[in-house]
Amino acid sequence: MFSLLDVYRARQVISRYLPRTPLVYSRQLSRLLGFDVYLKLENLQPTRAFKVRGGGVYFAMVRRDEAQRRGINCGVHGQSRAVRCLRR
Repeated sequence: MFSLLDVYRARQVISRYLPRTPLVYSRQLSRLLGFDVYLKLENLQPTRAFKVRGGGVYFAMVRRDEAQRRGINCGVHGQSRAVRCLRR
């Protein structure tokens, strides 16, 4: 289980590499569902997905030799690693 402190640490790491994404009120969904609905526009991330955040935190926290020993995942996590490297 993650603590609130873990979440704050992850936010600190991610903010160095990824842009903040807007939280947008959806009038239509709010009306349809009967309560306020806000959409987090993670599709504006470089990889067009929220998953880049998890990969970025993982690679920031894991030691380089451990990552090399385990290997790097392909797909979105591979993209998140590439984004982190490009932003250095």
